[in-house]
Amino acid sequence: MDKKIFLTIISTLLLQLSISAQEVTNKSMFKLNDSTTLKLPDVFVKAQRPILKVVGGRLQYNIPNLIKYKPVDNAFDVLKELPGISMTGDLVSIVGTTKTNILINNRLSSMTLDQVVSMLKSTSASKVKKIEVMYSTPPQYGVRGAAINIIMEDDKTLKDVVKGEVSLTGSQAYYFTPSGRVNLGYTSGGFSSDFSYSLEHESARRKENMQAFPTLNNQIYQVDQANVGKTMDYKHNVRGVLEYETAAKSHYTLTYTGSFDHANSRRSSNTSFVNVDTVATNNHIINPTTMHSFRFDYVTAKGLSLGGDYVLYNDKSDQELLNTSSLQTSETTLSNSSQHVERGTVYANMNSQLKHGWELNYGISGSVSKTDNKSFTSVNNTTDKTATFIQTQKEQNAGGFLGFTRQFGPKISLQASLSLQYYKATVDSLQQNRTLWDRLDLFPNMNLSYNANENNTFQLSFSSDKVYPSYWQTSPSRQYINAYSYAQGNQNLLPERTYSSSLNYIFLKKYVLTAFFNHESGSIQQMPYQNKTALTMIYTTINMDYRNMSGLSADIPFKVGSLLESKLTGTGILFHDKGTLYDIDFNRKKLFGYVGLNNTVFLTKKKDWFLSVDAYCQSAAIQGIYNTDPTADLTTALIWKFAGDKARLTLKAQDILNSRAQKTHINIGEQQNNMTLFYDARLISLTFKYSFSGYKKKEVEKVDTSRFGNGI
Repeated sequence: MDKKIFLTIISTLLLQLSISAQEVTNKSMFKLNDSTTLKLPDVFVKAQRPILKVVGGRLQYNIPNLIKYKPVDNAFDVLKELPGISMTGDLVSIVGTTKTNILINNRLSSMTLDQVVSMLKSTSASKVKKIEVMYSTPPQYGVRGAAINIIMEDDKTLKDVVKGEVSLTGSQAYYFTPSGRVNLGYTSGGFSSDFSYSLEHESARRKENMQAFPTLNNQIYQVDQANVGKTMDYKHNVRGVLEYETAAKSHYTLTYTGSFDHANSRRSSNTSFVNVDTVATNNHIINPTTMHSFRFDYVTAKGLSLGGDYVLYNDKSDQELLNTSSLQTSETTLSNSSQHVERGTVYANMNSQLKHGWELNYGISGSVSKTDNKSFTSVNNTTDKTATFIQTQKEQNAGGFLGFTRQFGPKISLQASLSLQYYKATVDSLQQNRTLWDRLDLFPNMNLSYNANENNTFQLSFSSDKVYPSYWQTSPSRQYINAYSYAQGNQNLLPERTYSSSLNYIFLKKYVLTAFFNHESGSIQQMPYQNKTALTMIYTTINMDYRNMSGLSADIPFKVGSLLESKLTGTGILFHDKGTLYDIDFNRKKLFGYVGLNNTVFLTKKKDWFLSVDAYCQSAAIQGIYNTDPTADLTTALIWKFAGDKARLTLKAQDILNSRAQKTHINIGEQQNNMTLFYDARLISLTFKYSFSGYKKKEVEKVDTSRFGNGI
């Protein structure tokens, strides 16, 4: 079935290209990419600006043109419209890469992924000027591997201008969720300031049904479980930016980002150990978190850039879990855990223009962090030593890079660099100090572009990187979920090493065909394991031996008259996962296919009313010992633009067919498990947005907090 899906994807893509190539006239031109133009019949073509061009190995998208008639209200939604971008919930990735960083105005700061997403969701889409997609990011950006660089508009030419935008959204899934944001900006000559605040009150339902067949003492048991939960979360996001540009074109930027969340989760479970016992579980968790990030950047017209940031993060979690058995016994678990993180980073980079078209880039960076993880757990008023600990983790990172960019005639450009980084982590727990990792590594990076002609560009990229486990994953943490399951930390986790390569063919400045191969050495994955010494299931995170991904992807936009604009996306990937989970050795391969179609239908000649219809389907996949079933989605949105395009009303229906529910299966040796997950993906929402004085919001650097947070 998977091979058929893959062949269908390739056949569809080839058919689209074949049709475009055969329908040639001399009357009109259809631009597909910045580097490619197709001649098509008049029925297909009207003057259309290119949305993509290749600049120094970067795929650069003109965002105002790309999202002009899309149901996009914030900066995060803009990412969904980019060709070759995959979305799984709030996880953003460039198809064919192992990890994707999100940069704001050429730089990455120190927020977590959740905080980055919240920040982008609270930022107006009208502020996004362009986005650069980099399969191999040059080290002067402060990251390695793939990256999406979001460039915000900068109205320095305006004087004494106040701009703003207000947006209100109401979403109805199983529960009603309201949200809103306000943005204010002031510009006067070389000085500009920006402030934004957003509030979201989210109520979400989650349901999971599981059936497991664990083996204990050579006897097979059956466990049937039904879980349902509700989470109420208040999310506050605050951002402020002060920027000053001197007459010599030097930029000073001071940024503050703050997030304040308070989650209240209640979950109930009914676990039937068939022919043994039935246990009802009530699990209540209160989880407040706060984050403060301060960042300073200085950039000169002569190529020098330097700066740093400081992040303070606090996470607390109070849990009360009650298990009540049908045998008239009960067990109460009380847990109090916390995480306190302090992290500081500094950098200094230099760009020098040399003779004969050579551009030299070099720089240094460093960071230090201290993380305090604590957990105190008792079961029936007796301390649970397996879930009680105090741990301090310290990390030091230092490195530098040297790279160059060179244009070889009008057709070939090359960017390459070599980074050297030293990284060390130590843990102090119960007066026992040990080293988690202590390494010095080299990381090469390369982008080679070849412009065959005005309409055809080839781009070859290679990068290497490392991915850290979260601070909580490397602690001896144990968090109880219900009467059958708990999550367990892994103190032996190591950073994974990734190697990525891709070859892009950019055709007519719109079409992007990509072949890729990625290798993740020590890939970090969480998987469940059915204990063989007790009727329990353990969720733990391990380093697999490796994960390989090789495949093809294509994005083909097309236009039919003036009524319909569409984009066809297809991806085929061969996954290869190898590793060991406790006593289970696995070496598995799976062919995966994805097809998506995005359509915009214009309902009026003025294009003030238009309809968006998006659909996708994907085949089964694997993750370690997991198997996941195929899923699909159909989402529509009706948009009305009025008041001189200053106001917009969007009515959106998501997951109309209720086909996003995910099913997972494990069938390896004595590990037999089936689970169905129901989340609040099916919803209807109404968004009103109004911009006054032509406001365009100023964006703030994101802070990488992907490793923060306690719990699962």
